[in-house]
Amino acid sequence: MDNSMLLVSPAPHVRQKANTRSIMLDVVIAMLPALVASVIIFGWRALVVVSVCVLSCVLFEFSFRSSAAAT
Repeated sequence: MDNSMLLVSPAPHVRQKANTRSIMLDVVIAMLPALVASVIIFGWRALVVVSVCVLSCVLFEFSFRSSAAAT
């Protein structure tokens, strides 16, 4: 058996200093054409469904973060 030390380093393809906020902004921008297409295909109700989902996610995240900060 080889008893040499294992060297752990970041992947070579990670070369920029991207943070979560910038990555999620890219995701939102990438999803906008799909949102527009869904409104065109399925009507305004698709926009209502997306709005309710986003609003509930934001509210639950806010409540989770405030309860976690309180402890």
